[in-house]
Amino acid sequence: MLINFFIIINILLILAFVVAQCFLKLDRPKLMANFSVLLTVILVFYLCLIMIICVKSFIFKQYLNLILLPFIFIPFVIGIFANYKRINFYTNIQNLFFVLSLIIAIFLFK
Repeated sequence: MLINFFIIINILLILAFVVAQCFLKLDRPKLMANFSVLLTVILVFYLCLIMIICVKSFIFKQYLNLILLPFIFIPFVIGIFANYKRINFYTNIQNLFFVLSLIIAIFLFK
């Protein structure tokens, strides 16, 4: 059940980032601010679920599942290098890592 929830949150996060790229072109700051809050909440769930999965994997000695651990840090590393001029490039890189974590989760747990 935990893995299914992670997969659903991951898909929602990917979709939210794709929709956010469309909203970046709009001049509606209130809508963008509300959407940013939603995106942040989904990202927090994503990061918390990865931590829970990794702790559970460590406790039950399923060390292969710890491959998801670096995905906790990737959004922050990308955020360090991101700038407004190349926001679409970094958003695409971020989506690539979300898709990669989704593929890994499906491969490991299904």
